[in-house]
Amino acid sequence: MENNQERAMKLATARDYARAEFIPIKGTQLSRVVDVNQLSRDVVNGRCTLDELEKRLYGIRHSKAKPAWERIISLPCS
Repeated sequence: MENNQERAMKLATARDYARAEFIPIKGTQLSRVVDVNQLSRDVVNGRCTLDELEKRLYGIRHSKAKPAWERIISLPCS
C-alpha cells in the first residue's frame, strides 16, 4: 500500500507532463523541429551560450525546406 507522499509524487509527475498536440505534417518542416529539439537539449545541458543560441535559432528559422524528392525518399517503407 502506498503512502500519501508516494501518491502525491505520482499525481505531480502525471500533471507535469507536456501537453501533446497534433501537428499536421503537410506544412511542417520536421527537420526544423528536430533542430529546435536538439538546441533545447543543448541549452538545458549547458552546451550552448546565449550568443550561440541566437545564431542557431536564426539559422533554423531561415533554413530552406528540403526538396520534395528528398522528403519522399526519406519516408519509411511499410
